[in-house]
Amino acid sequence: MEIIGLADAVDALRRELAEAQKLGENDPLGFEVGPVEVEFSLVAKKSGGGKVGISFGVIVDVNGSVGREETHRVKVTLTPKDRKTGRRPEINDEVQAIPNR
Repeated sequence: MEIIGLADAVDALRRELAEAQKLGENDPLGFEVGPVEVEFSLVAKKSGGGKVGISFGVIVDVNGSVGREETHRVKVTLTPKDRKTGRRPEINDEVQAIPNR
């Protein structure tokens, strides 16, 4: 089990979101990013020595042979948006009559 800093974990998520934005920049259908919820398993560690403080770290399992995995939940709300009009796309169609069933 490896522990990385909370700031490093959030920075990695930020870089992934920026990369996703870059990959889709030329697509006619884009997404507005809404609230982003992140859930990590954290370890609080009190450090001693000359300076006393508490640091928080995100648990990362780097040993695949153990068969145990740490899962972290990330919830990103994406709102579709037409890049030309800036509006949400509508999924509908107009018909002259109700089709036979």
